Amino acid sequence: MMLEGLRVLDLTRVIAGPAATRTLADLGAQVLKIEPPDGDLMRRGVPKIGGVSVGYTQQNAGKRHLSVDLSQSAGQQLVRDLALHCDVLVENYRPGVAARLGIGYDALSKLKPELIYCSISGYGQSGPAAGRRAYAPIIHAELGLVDLNARERDTEPLPEAVSHADFAVGAQAATGILAAPVSYT
Repeated sequence: MMLEGLRVLDLTRVIAGPAATRTLADLGAQVLKIEPPDGDLMRRGVPKIGGVSVGYTQQNAGKRHLSVDLSQSAGQQLVRDLALHCDVLVENYRPGVAARLGIGYDALSKLKPELIYCSISGYGQSGPAAGRRAYAPIIHAELGLVDLNARERDTEPLPEAVSHADFAVGAQAATGILAAPVSYT
């Protein structure tokens, strides 16, 4: 496999980040997904088969999973320790959250300078909108995709059935990670 030996620490939730790390897992990377004690929000999604969310399974297959409470200092330390054994870390917190938890780029790059750190955010890392939560339906509306499709269908604006924005961002994040120089065995 292309990425055999690459170790990825996945601190992402919902779709964009998990889609990026699923791509890496599909290419052979070892991905460890860290979830909060109540799990990734996508675990509650429908439809479900055998009580398990299809969407969650689709984006998180091929990964190992670990529940860590990042509100606790022991949980934060565990993630720092795990990062030392990884080549890549992917997170999709709003800007500043990872830093407040002591697992942001500045803190982790001091511990492991060669760590590839991918931070996915909806509105960038700085600027007036940086702190906004970003979900695909909002992005679709702001981009005009909802209106465009309504005009093409000659209907009222309707939510998109697919999270296009999330999957596009996930693909770009995976591409950026693959473009970063890395040494692994």
